[in-house]
Amino acid sequence: MIKVLYKPVSLLVSVLGGVLSGAIFKGVWKVTAGEDDVPKTTSKRSIAHMSEQTRTALGQQGAAVAQRKRTGGDSPKTRAELYQIAKQRDLPGRSKMGRDELARKLGCK
Repeated sequence: MIKVLYKPVSLLVSVLGGVLSGAIFKGVWKVTAGEDDVPKTTSKRSIAHMSEQTRTALGQQGAAVAQRKRTGGDSPKTRAELYQIAKQRDLPGRSKMGRDELARKLGCK
C-alpha cells in the first residue's frame, strides 16, 4: 500500500514545496526591496540576444563540428572520445585539456 502512495505523495510534497518557497521569496523580497511585486526577468538566453562576437564564435564552433562530422573516418571527433584514449594511455593533465590539446598530445590531429 505504501509503494502505491509513494509517487503521488512525493509529487504533492514537491509542488507544495515549490509554492511555499515562492511565497517565502516574495515575502523576503517585499521586506528587503520595499516593493510588492518581484521583478520579471528581462534577459533572454537565445542566440539572437547575444553579442555579435559570441554569435560569431558559436558559428565558427558549429562549422568546425560540422567539418569534423563530414570528414568521417575512425578518428575520434569529440573531447570525450579523446579523453578516453588519453585515460587509457595515462596522459598526465588530461582532465584540464581541451579537445584540440588532447588531439595534439595524442597525435590525432
